Amino acid sequence: MKAGLVMALGVFLLSGCASIVKHDIPVTECQPVSLSTEARGEMTYSVEVHNNLPGSASVSMHGVTLSGSEWTATESEISRGIKRHFSETGYFNTVKEVRDPGDFHIRFDVTMNPSPNESSGSYLAGFTLFLLPVWYSHNCEWAATLYENGQKAESFFSREEVTQVWWLPLLPVGLFKNLATAEKEVAKNYINSLVLELKGKGYLPVRKETTPKAVVAAPGVSG
Repeated sequence: MKAGLVMALGVFLLSGCASIVKHDIPVTECQPVSLSTEARGEMTYSVEVHNNLPGSASVSMHGVTLSGSEWTATESEISRGIKRHFSETGYFNTVKEVRDPGDFHIRFDVTMNPSPNESSGSYLAGFTLFLLPVWYSHNCEWAATLYENGQKAESFFSREEVTQVWWLPLLPVGLFKNLATAEKEVAKNYINSLVLELKGKGYLPVRKETTPKAVVAAPGVSG
């Protein structure tokens, strides 16, 4: 019973840091389109993630060393989000992860930049029992390069900032607004914004539906 309470408290504190998305990438909704199978294209993509862990993101106090960062991502996590969101747009029959550019291919480079103050900030928050507000900001960069028929067509770049706040009144908020939910929110907003930009620049839909030309009967010829 006691061990269970300690574990529950640990989970609460670890997830209890409230994370606030700055929304440099605006909150964007992308309504799915209704296209025929012939009009939908085939999309391929590749993902590379860079976790820039600063050398100063570690601190040693009272013989305890804290290092690393929660503000990181894996290629599999990012890939799942990309595939899910692009599949839901209605523009594609298939969305596959491959390395080599195809007819319509997007290469994603995601860079996670944790705050160098993360370890010392979280330690200070715990040392003061979360009675004093402590905050620091991470950021991430999303770069997308579009290839058409194997040739580079255009690049798109966005940057987002997420602030972590350690403070006793906000600990319950962290159960619903934490780094994990912030990463998903940022990915969704970026992908939705990218889809709208691709559409606005004429890259979507990949295949253009043609309207059948009306047949005009010759004079004196009845149907």
